[in-house]
Amino acid sequence: VNGKMKIAESGSVGTYSYSAQVYQEGFQLENGKTYVVSFKASADAARKINVNIGKALSSDPWFTSYAATQTVDIDSTEKQYTFSFTVAQPTDS
Repeated sequence: VNGKMKIAESGSVGTYSYSAQVYQEGFQLENGKTYVVSFKASADAARKINVNIGKALSSDPWFTSYAATQTVDIDSTEKQYTFSFTVAQPTDS
């Protein structure tokens, strides 16, 4: 609604850091190019979220990382979070 997404209604979001996921498809990440990730986030209770940029795989290792994991502390106040990364993997859509 209004460009916002609610990730979990209440309770636990899962046992693993990847249990709740948000992803975006439809663009190409090019080797050697720098990208900026920006989003707003808040939570009913203070918590940490991991932000991973990469490609999901269907077998082990399950994920190809394009950037170092960013850990963000969120709380009830909506804040803007921004970081940049340079792709060191082959160009991929």
